[in-house]
Amino acid sequence: MKKTTIKLPEFPMATAEGNRIFVTYRDGHIMVWGEEDSHEDAAKVAQELELELRAIEYVKWHVTNFIKDMKAQLKELGLPEDHLESILVEGHKAAGKYLRPRAQQRVAEEVNRR
Repeated sequence: MKKTTIKLPEFPMATAEGNRIFVTYRDGHIMVWGEEDSHEDAAKVAQELELELRAIEYVKWHVTNFIKDMKAQLKELGLPEDHLESILVEGHKAAGKYLRPRAQQRVAEEVNRR
């Protein structure tokens, strides 16, 4: 696998205590995420969960900034302010079709795993 230089955010953090998994958010909020059969299973799931949650935060931050930049660029083209959001939404919906089948398959696999 190719090495990456991505620096993920420090939060959320997932930890295992006994066979329970907890998620801690940047604001200090702690949520019980779930329970596994053993501490070893809970620790493994917590590690995987933390990586995925941090990756989601990373993507969210980059997508949000990309959208803000794209909106500013479209505005500079002279598009009416009240049309920008619908243009961005329609573009997002059209681009999203490339992610949906894989995302739906992954969610179905995760549900079947539980």
